Amino acid sequence: MSQAIFDIDGLFYHLLSRSSFTDLDFSLKGNQYNQTAILTDNKFDPVKYAEVGPAYCAATNALYFITANLAMGATISHVICFYWNELLPFFRMLNPWNKTVPVTHDEHYTAMKRYEKVPKYWFLSLLAIAYAMAQATDYTGKSNFTWWQLTVILFLSSFFTIAYCTTSAILGYSQFSTQLDGFYSMIGSYMAPGDPIANMYAALYGSQPTVQGIALLGDLKLGQYLKIPPKVNFLVQVMGCIVGALLNYVMELSIVSQQRAALLSIAGTRLWSGQKAQSFNSNAISWGALGREMFSPGKTYFMVPVALALGTVPPIIQYALHRKWPRNAFLKNFNTSIVLQYSCFLSVGVNTQVNTFMTLGVISHFV
Repeated sequence: MSQAIFDIDGLFYHLLSRSSFTDLDFSLKGNQYNQTAILTDNKFDPVKYAEVGPAYCAATNALYFITANLAMGATISHVICFYWNELLPFFRMLNPWNKTVPVTHDEHYTAMKRYEKVPKYWFLSLLAIAYAMAQATDYTGKSNFTWWQLTVILFLSSFFTIAYCTTSAILGYSQFSTQLDGFYSMIGSYMAPGDPIANMYAALYGSQPTVQGIALLGDLKLGQYLKIPPKVNFLVQVMGCIVGALLNYVMELSIVSQQRAALLSIAGTRLWSGQKAQSFNSNAISWGALGREMFSPGKTYFMVPVALALGTVPPIIQYALHRKWPRNAFLKNFNTSIVLQYSCFLSVGVNTQVNTFMTLGVISHFV
């Protein structure tokens, strides 16, 4: 009777997997979508696709795509509505003809004035070097992602980095990487349709500058609290990035070769999980190869791109209500984007850490 209803393993496989499937029959575990069967020279082949048929996402993975885009749209509108006054001094500083000196009431900032500031050309030089390295790795990796496409992605990333760094600085919340990958995969599907490898590069070069930017600002803030000279802090961070990149590369080769079975499984083990890599692979096929077949108007998952626009609406409504009742603490402090991001946090096979997060969160907030 249990087999007639559904296979519980098959249910778990279809609900929590990041993979794509040929159908959503819970009684079948072996219906994972054959990604290579629709590719010719690593690009989408419409003739082969007609033979293989459409692909479907797991239920929670589809919801993850939607809630991630909702959260991203909500982040932008929330920052513009609620934090615009905090952002104005930053934009004024970018204007070389601006003579207004921002007034900062911060004892740590005042104490740091005894040190020399990091010259702007240091940051500009670092930006130029990083941009050159991005273009070099993009072409030497044979990504099929052109120089202008990479440049557009980096410009988009810089825009969203401002919004997410503002949210991180004000709220102390910085776990945004999960919602960024899907958005840049979507953008990459329009820029390089039918190319999953180029789509991976779009996702990485779009999301990681924001993640690393938040980490950089967090370290600069820590350096200010500890009264470390800005130039020393800058140089140590650059050195740390170089050493860390080399060590991470060596560790990656070792882990992939020794833990390959665990990384390929859905649930992984207590120590190892390949859910992040599986997510990149799934996004690359879903968006890069099958973007038009899965997410275009009238297709199965057309609501995923639409969710980006819909996500901008709740913070605007909240801001209008906040203007009407400015003393209401809930309307002032509630952040829609964070709630939406975690609305489908369980879309992966490894969820045991959620209970730990909840326990620590409740206890720490109570104390």
